[in-house]
Amino acid sequence: TAAVVIMRASSATVLTFEVGPYTYRASPFTATAQVTGVGGLDTTVPVVYTGDCTNVTSANGCTGTATFAGDTNHDGGSDSDSITLTTKAASVNAVDKSKTYGDDNPALTATVDGTIGSETLHYTLTTTAVKFSNVSAYPIAVTLGSNPNYDVSKSDASLSITPKGASVTANGKTKVYGTENPALDASVTGTVNGNTLDYTLATTATRASGVGSYPIDVTLGTNPNYTINVTASALMVTPKQLTIIANSTTKILGATHSFAGTEFTSTGLVSGDTIASVTLSSTGAPEVATIGSYPIVPSAAVGAAVGNYSITYTNGTLKVLYLWNGFLQPINDTAHDAHTTALYSSFKAGQTIPVKFELRNASGQIITQTENPVFNRTARMGACSVVGDLEEAVYPVAPDSDGLFKLTGSQYNYGWSTKGLVPGLYQIYANLADGTTRSVYICLTK
Repeated sequence: TAAVVIMRASSATVLTFEVGPYTYRASPFTATAQVTGVGGLDTTVPVVYTGDCTNVTSANGCTGTATFAGDTNHDGGSDSDSITLTTKAASVNAVDKSKTYGDDNPALTATVDGTIGSETLHYTLTTTAVKFSNVSAYPIAVTLGSNPNYDVSKSDASLSITPKGASVTANGKTKVYGTENPALDASVTGTVNGNTLDYTLATTATRASGVGSYPIDVTLGTNPNYTINVTASALMVTPKQLTIIANSTTKILGATHSFAGTEFTSTGLVSGDTIASVTLSSTGAPEVATIGSYPIVPSAAVGAAVGNYSITYTNGTLKVLYLWNGFLQPINDTAHDAHTTALYSSFKAGQTIPVKFELRNASGQIITQTENPVFNRTARMGACSVVGDLEEAVYPVAPDSDGLFKLTGSQYNYGWSTKGLVPGLYQIYANLADGTTRSVYICLTK
């Protein structure tokens, strides 16, 4: 019989990659290999991969190869296929930021979309703004690094610098009426980097402004990096010190003294101000006022600008005096009170000279003191000579030695003994209770 040769059957090896698309997914793409043949052959064989089936590389390819070595009844075979990996879409979007002028830049951030799992993209964020950049908007730029598995789109953003809050508060001032305005200044807070704010200060007050409150206003200039709160203040004009002094004066006992309102002096007026009148009163003004000194009290000054002054009133003195008509004969009336001519009352030295006078009130009535007036004299004042009239004739009188005038009838008398005095010029006095000292010059001759 003839021999029968049974030949091995062919087989079919088919390699199939998983269904695409083959976009980067951070895990490898795989294939399967199925071997079939007659006689019920149906099996799988392993796939061998070359290239990079996970990442997008410069070669940008992944090849799978499956080989069936054959078996007793089937011939072997192989199959291969390749796929191309593509990048995955991703995005980096810079986030808008803002900061206040003078602050440090905030941390720059971006939102990232499209990455897989915990993977990160390589990129940097930069801005041209620095700490003391002026108020404006500055770009935040996205610069991409190497991201081979991703097709990265980017969008820039903006860093907005906003004005910094600051304040200008005018400082309150005071000045005295009639003086120059003080220098105006203000307290400034909130500035940085050595900046100064642009502002001016002004007030409506002038040197001549009256007592009161005047605004100090703040006017802002250009300050682009600041939002400024301003606070006005006030310049207070305070009263100037003014002193009004009542003029001292005298009146005769029994007279009524009237004040016109102008008998005063003042110190401290400025700006051409004047005081028109002052109310003056004194308990010594009425007719009934007795000998003595009485205050003259000023008050209620009248003037257009009187409200601009703080007034201190100072009293004067009203003295009530006796009516004095001079020493009586034999003393020559031309020599009373002051040696204003070459005429003296002249007497021979060694005599007792009668010194006499009367005290009267405003009506001419004789008045007497409670206490005796005091007699006094100077030492020899120098030489003198009789010019004109001869020496006065003296009738005999008794000398006094106690220094007190005596009242005789309506007259006060004192016998002044000139015995032992060197001829020459002397001045004699009568010290009265009204505080006056009445005097006369006497020339004692040989």
